[in-house]
Amino acid sequence: MLRTHRNAFHNKNIYIDFENEDISLLPSFRKIADKYGAPLQLMLEDTNVLKRNFIQKNGFKLMRTCYSCEFPSSDLRNDTSHTKIMRSSKNREFSWDYYIYYKRMHQAINPLTASFDNFMEILPDEVYFIDDKNFAFVEDNEIAYVLCEETHTGDDFLLALCHTLFYNYDTIVFEADDVDPIAMRLKNNFSDGFVEKTETWIYK
Repeated sequence: MLRTHRNAFHNKNIYIDFENEDISLLPSFRKIADKYGAPLQLMLEDTNVLKRNFIQKNGFKLMRTCYSCEFPSSDLRNDTSHTKIMRSSKNREFSWDYYIYYKRMHQAINPLTASFDNFMEILPDEVYFIDDKNFAFVEDNEIAYVLCEETHTGDDFLLALCHTLFYNYDTIVFEADDVDPIAMRLKNNFSDGFVEKTETWIYK
């Protein structure tokens, strides 16, 4: 059975899903897209080869790969950072800057449609930062959202952030989209670890 829904934060696309055994019974993707007047979006585990081959043959395009990561400190590639990380409660300034960045990163795939105030509500309450251009929203050992400069300062912030969290936790978890260069810089500080991949496929 084909399942459809909308995401209140990204409501320009229609999210769909179905089981592998339902493939032969599915209606035309063109008819579904025309019915809703919107692109179709399917989130797919990278291990599901049957479903991937089917949607690829029927007009879907791979738009994004998300890496769900969990790393111990032994997987951290770089040396110790001496940059001091500060902590703060989230505020509108940090939240607004990340809102603008997040909106830009998602625009080409599934535009953000949530208001700033609604978006701010989902951000973790704690912020790790070195200044107003290099900061992360953190919840326990999860780096939920991160923004930093494309400079040595930004790289050092990412490294210092990891060391700070490893002081209190055995592992760090975060998600990194391959369309988000900052998240991928964070991921590239590590080797090995536990990584699951989820793909975003779009039909227009």
